[in-house]
Amino acid sequence: MVKKLSPPPVVQLRVAAEGRHPHFPRKMIRKPTTLVPAGSVVRVKDKEGRYLGQGFYNPRAGLSLRMVTWRKDEQVDLDLLSRRLEAAVRLRRDVLRLDRVTDAYRLVHGDGDGLPGLVVDKLGKILVVEVRLLGMQPFLDGLGRRLKKLVPNKGMVLVTEQRAAKVEGLEPPPPPPRDLEVEVREGKARFLVRPGQGHKTGFFCDQRDQRLQAGRFARGRRVLDLCCYTGGFAVHSALGGARSVTALDLDEKILPQARANFRRNQVKVLLKQGDAFDFLREAASAGKEWDLVILDPPAFARGRGQVTAAVEKYQDLNRLAWKVLARGGLLLSCSCSPPVGPELFLKAVRSAVEGFSGLARVLAAGGAGPDHPLHLHCPETRYLKSVWLQKER
Repeated sequence: MVKKLSPPPVVQLRVAAEGRHPHFPRKMIRKPTTLVPAGSVVRVKDKEGRYLGQGFYNPRAGLSLRMVTWRKDEQVDLDLLSRRLEAAVRLRRDVLRLDRVTDAYRLVHGDGDGLPGLVVDKLGKILVVEVRLLGMQPFLDGLGRRLKKLVPNKGMVLVTEQRAAKVEGLEPPPPPPRDLEVEVREGKARFLVRPGQGHKTGFFCDQRDQRLQAGRFARGRRVLDLCCYTGGFAVHSALGGARSVTALDLDEKILPQARANFRRNQVKVLLKQGDAFDFLREAASAGKEWDLVILDPPAFARGRGQVTAAVEKYQDLNRLAWKVLARGGLLLSCSCSPPVGPELFLKAVRSAVEGFSGLARVLAAGGAGPDHPLHLHCPETRYLKSVWLQKER
């Protein structure tokens, strides 16, 4: 006799749900009359008692409710999550056909793939699985088995971001072996990557399209790559035929990995350690110029309370970069601050350059590649913003 499972507990909102935004902060949720354990799958009702769907509930997190499905006939279980995992893999493999260009890309992108709190990056022969929600943790074993069938012959590393672990109450997994290192390809470039170590999952897959574009723009230009990390933009620029490439990063510990990537690709890059703001001020005072400047700084804002200060930093950084950009030169400016939306970021860039004479042309504005799909109702999933500008001759 099959034991019938009890339905998930109910969580009720204080508001009438408008649209399909998948995140609800704690203040929008009524305190349950009975204990609902953190990380539970719950049925969700609005303030009037109308059934909305199911999601993950964690009262200790600021965003306490993360919707998984709005369909009344759908249950949050391993079967549903496995189907979405399969759809995510098919998108990258059969639609985007990313393997023709690279073996380093995002295989699962959280809310964008209907799998909140789950990120999977394919880095060469290793899959890095990052869990960010307590509610997703009980499904990891089953999803991991399914993932091995969908993407066979790949090793797997499980990681949890320190901030997410603290907020959600996740038990961090053991760290990956320190000597774990793989090579990934991206167009003509080759990079050494340490899966699950350093920033993000070990490699910035989200900037692939911008790196390839930088390589196309670089021919014959003097290139400055600021906040270069492991040298992705610098390598592509050098391989693209740049006249010279200068790269800078504040983190001394990452510079040996950047040098290793320069050697691996047999390119000549002048690598410096230092602060991007200080470097640009000194360069401007010395009258130095570059024909292609790349600004890809770390996030200046993690929460809404940091937005004002972040916008001021973006304005300052872009103003300094514009000073050292030669006439006819190109600037790639990026922001990975989630609470700084596309319009606000573009406004910061515009404010930075409007005090200079001459026309600033916007050649393109975008973000992460299509392996980082956006949730249509959740603007926050567009965390990466980028804009290409040209300075009038």
